[in-house]
Amino acid sequence: MNLTYSQTGISDNLTNSLVAFIQDETIFIKGLKEGETLNIYNNTGVKLYEGTSMNTETEIYLPGVNGIFIVQFGNRVVKLIKK
Repeated sequence: MNLTYSQTGISDNLTNSLVAFIQDETIFIKGLKEGETLNIYNNTGVKLYEGTSMNTETEIYLPGVNGIFIVQFGNRVVKLIKK
C-alpha cells in the first residue's frame, strides 16, 4: 500500500473530508466538490433534500425538522443529530 503525504504530513485523502453541522434550523456543509449531488435523509430513509453543489460550501434550511440526518455527498456520509 502506497500513501502520499502533503507537506503538512497529513494524507491528501484525509484533507478532502466532508464537514457538516447544524445550527438552529440550518445544515452547514463544507468540503464539497463542485457539480456533485448532495442528498440529506432522515432516520427512516426519507429524502429531505437533493441538490447539486455549486461550490465547496453550502447551507440548507430545514425548518421544523428534528432527529437524525444522514448527509451523503458522493461516497462520503456524515450523520447529524438535531434535538
